[in-house]
Amino acid sequence: MDKPTSASALPEYYRCTELADLFRCSIWTIRANASKHPERLPPFVRVCGRLLFRRNVVVAWIASRAAPASSGTAMQPIPKRGRGRPRKAEAYARARFGGAP
Repeated sequence: MDKPTSASALPEYYRCTELADLFRCSIWTIRANASKHPERLPPFVRVCGRLLFRRNVVVAWIASRAAPASSGTAMQPIPKRGRGRPRKAEAYARARFGGAP
């Protein structure tokens, strides 16, 4: 079997450090996601304990996860939660009158 004579003959791969720089996270986040949540990362291969990510697959994966362009339907704002426990007067009014004061 012929061995490649130069590095250019091999497909280009990202290592963990390069992917962490690209995603702006730590190397440990990449490694933890690879073992616990592989769906959060692009497809990868382990070689001698190293994680390798093909560059063209990473670019395609990022493009597939990009947010779609605005289609005119804006997201509804998340309603604010009410404050915690009701005051005694509010609780009394609800119990007595069956509704909010």
